[in-house]
Amino acid sequence: MLYNPGTGRAKERLTAILVADLTPTQLDTVQDQFGLGANLCCPIPGEELFITDKRSWSTKSHADPKRAYPDTSPLLVIDARTPSDGGIYIGNTDIREDLDTVNVPYLTPEDFDQDDVFKSDFDYVKDRYLSPTWVIASPEEIESSTNAEDLKNFSPPPEIVWRLKEGVARQHGLKSRWTLGSEPRDGEEKRPDGTVIAFPGGSKILQCEYDPEMAVPGYARPEGSLTPWHEKAVCYISPFTLVKRRGSFVTYTALC
Repeated sequence: MLYNPGTGRAKERLTAILVADLTPTQLDTVQDQFGLGANLCCPIPGEELFITDKRSWSTKSHADPKRAYPDTSPLLVIDARTPSDGGIYIGNTDIREDLDTVNVPYLTPEDFDQDDVFKSDFDYVKDRYLSPTWVIASPEEIESSTNAEDLKNFSPPPEIVWRLKEGVARQHGLKSRWTLGSEPRDGEEKRPDGTVIAFPGGSKILQCEYDPEMAVPGYARPEGSLTPWHEKAVCYISPFTLVKRRGSFVTYTALC
């Protein structure tokens, strides 16, 4: 049985507060767009976006939410301009370096308004699954090679390389490529829930790449987050979109 430890890892919850009246349809969109960012590294997202309705805070300063959520970092703020420019506040306490990164002057004038949102150049579909994963595969799921052509891409060349069999790799959304292998310690692996999986002799730990053509993204809205049935909602957020609004200090950082 192939085991991918990434499938059971706990998700980091990112808290976002909604401070503007937006349409219910836009709430699904923001979760979908966040999911693109959460799935950029792998199809098993390590983050989830939890949106809380704080429209009554629309007139508060940027510092007020940070005082209300002192232990939440980052604190995300979705405002009325988010639908049109994809921008989202990233609340932080140390912002000087971040402001320099996105060409916001310091000290920042009270009437300063950043029209151009800072974005990354990633294509969140074409470039997805940037990070590899390490899987544990049993002997019947792998094949080996000592062929010089298969060994020459490694330095120094090893004596043997392994890869997942094509059918096994496709079944798990992975690519079948030659790589180095090691044995599971004590022939077993502990799951995140504490249970232990035993592997037969000859099993190998292999570094594998996800296949964008086969792996299905697995992002889902966290239970309890603001939904379209909460009357009003939110909108498009490019996962690496960063912005400064008029008269407020914010920082810019990636969500994934």
